[in-house]
Amino acid sequence: MKANILRLFHNKGKNLVLPLVFCALSTLAALAALAPVARGLSGGAAAGGFVPVTSIERAPAENTVCLDSQPVPGDALGSLAIGGTAVDCTLYYGDSDDLLKQGAGLYTGAGLPGQGGCVLVGGHTNTYFRDLEKVEVGDEVRLSLCYGEYVYQITDWKIARADDADAYDLHPEQEQLVLYTCYPFGALYETPMRYFLFGRLVSGPTVELP
Repeated sequence: MKANILRLFHNKGKNLVLPLVFCALSTLAALAALAPVARGLSGGAAAGGFVPVTSIERAPAENTVCLDSQPVPGDALGSLAIGGTAVDCTLYYGDSDDLLKQGAGLYTGAGLPGQGGCVLVGGHTNTYFRDLEKVEVGDEVRLSLCYGEYVYQITDWKIARADDADAYDLHPEQEQLVLYTCYPFGALYETPMRYFLFGRLVSGPTVELP
């Protein structure tokens, strides 16, 4: 009797193991057959510009600086420098003749760096801005201010009359740095012509005022 029961369990075990082995082998064969298709779909998606979500680098949160108040004319905001040139001076808020004798001046009717508008900065051609003639498209201008570091890349230049209202845009769609000085370079007196350099914002915090 006991021998018959053992034979019965032995036969049932064989009947269970064989189907399980067959299923496992079938699954492996199906996966092997689908592998080239999966690789093809992945390659096609990559070629079409698709990037897996796990490989996307998230942009850092925008850096914002909240100023307590608007600067007043005569305030020293920081410094302005252009690599590869002798341009390296204090940047003041305001462009009166007294301030331009001490450094570069930010026109108060324009925007502050970081406000998203036109940043209009002037300097004398026979002193602090004499080396503007060496600046080329692609060069970088660095403003190290009391509230942040700003980098602009020069994109264009222009010679225009001082009274040319179309020489620059005080309300651009994107933040733009405009440097200007009397032309020709090195003139010891005020001339009717101006030399303009235009730069796009590369980096720097956004500014908010109360």
